[in-house]
Amino acid sequence: MSNSMDQLLLFYLVALAAYVIGIRLFFWRFFTQFQKRIFLLLNVITFAVYLLYFFNILSTPQTLPFWNWFLDVNEEFGLMATYSSAILLLTAIAAFFNGMFDGGRRRGFWILNAFVFLFLTLDEYFVIHEAIQEAVGNWQIIYMVSGAVLVLLSILFWWPKSRQQWIQLVLYLIGLGVLGGSGIVLDYVFQEVACRTELGIICADLNLIEEVMETLGACFVLALFLSIVVEIVPMRGRKIYWGTLVGAAAIWVVAVMGYWWLLPTLELQTANRVDVGFDDGRVSLVGYTLSSHEVAPDGTLTVTTYWRANEPVTKLYQISGHILDRSYNSIAQDDPTAGWFPSYAWFPNVTIRKTLNLHIPATIDAPYGYLVSMRLWNFKDPEELSPVSGDRPVLFADTVQLDAVTSLSADELPSVPNSNSYTFSDNIRMLGYQMPLVATPGEIITVRFWWDVESAAPADYAQFLHFVPDDPQESVVFDQIPLDGRLPTANWIPGLRFVDTWDIQIPTDTPIGTYEVISGFFNQFTGERLPVSGINNSPTRDVSMVLGTIDVVRP
Repeated sequence: MSNSMDQLLLFYLVALAAYVIGIRLFFWRFFTQFQKRIFLLLNVITFAVYLLYFFNILSTPQTLPFWNWFLDVNEEFGLMATYSSAILLLTAIAAFFNGMFDGGRRRGFWILNAFVFLFLTLDEYFVIHEAIQEAVGNWQIIYMVSGAVLVLLSILFWWPKSRQQWIQLVLYLIGLGVLGGSGIVLDYVFQEVACRTELGIICADLNLIEEVMETLGACFVLALFLSIVVEIVPMRGRKIYWGTLVGAAAIWVVAVMGYWWLLPTLELQTANRVDVGFDDGRVSLVGYTLSSHEVAPDGTLTVTTYWRANEPVTKLYQISGHILDRSYNSIAQDDPTAGWFPSYAWFPNVTIRKTLNLHIPATIDAPYGYLVSMRLWNFKDPEELSPVSGDRPVLFADTVQLDAVTSLSADELPSVPNSNSYTFSDNIRMLGYQMPLVATPGEIITVRFWWDVESAAPADYAQFLHFVPDDPQESVVFDQIPLDGRLPTANWIPGLRFVDTWDIQIPTDTPIGTYEVISGFFNQFTGERLPVSGINNSPTRDVSMVLGTIDVVRP
């Protein structure tokens, strides 16, 4: 064992001794016998959880196994977070039940605390304060003000009428102070002061103290709330009371475990299924969902991805999602934190959910078809590639195109010069077009198409524009991806309306004459044209729409 570890363990033992002595000297005499038993039981369980952590780090090589993560009290969503959130949930339920049997102003005290501790339960496990920090900042100040309000309201609702009630109120305030002071003040001191100095302090070591004190504060309050049961809950109702508490704790533990390992499997059944292998098939992306196929300036695209480890994982993978333009430049990016339920905690063949939030810049092109890409890389060795293969287009050696999204333009379409409605595959309408009636060889002419999309395009097609003379073998052919490649039909979504402008040059060797102009869509891989119909579903010739004629004349 290293000297630093010896010093750390000695530090923790001294802190534990100080805690035990402080409880024995200052608080033990004020506890009832029932409170002593409950408090002692909760403390034994709490320290047993922490002993598992120490046993793990002292006996297990640090090869990033599942148990190293699950038993680490500094990791989110592990055993300690589950246990602490269960303590807070039991406190909320105890307050709720006590409120059912208590009367007067104290009922307001119980209801208030039930809601507060229920919120703290969710915050402890799902880290709500992190979201508050990102949204408004200074979560510590918000929580401190809220805590002060809770204390004042609690005193107001429960104004003691006896010495015993005074003792109960003081014990409650002490427990609440330890809980809040550890979770707010110590967290700030450790993260913003101690860990930013050159004292050689390891933040994880300090965080352990904060987590211990926070949990013990919750145990303090829970022991008090449970002890009041013997005072206000009738004997015949206590079995239901204790059964509810034990059942709630068990259900919570099962629920949070199911949130990570069962719910994603169920969600996958309705997700978009894919089969993409990363790192030579060690990890697979098996599904995803998008919050929308439309993106707007300063908006957020949420991408929920579902992963599976195909073998035990020892690497710390980082997921990286991007929104790319057609030149593969990233306009939005999100890298879910590698440490929150990290890859080495993934069980083989169990579905894991990772959610990415891609913030769209305030200024983007519209209309425009963007790509949604996904990348997996080694957090410990960013230069190491994770080769990708599967049923999605590969953009780079370690990056796959997952889907496509579209930005819509808010501009009004200009009026249509030549209205001539055609409908492709029952979902894409050409409202009209504009083209010159006369052109000369070598001249650059402009042709415009007005499009209205009622539902998603069936596939990715290119548009053709043909000038057909009397001999079709001599046709002049132009092919183009809509908006000069910026808006493929795979990006066409309901509500899309735009004008597509073609600037094309008439070949210099084009024979003089009159040409029939036709257009339509075709599959670039098979050459098959997309079915089209005219007004009132009238059939068309050569699976195309006839725009009229153009005369090619001498200059």
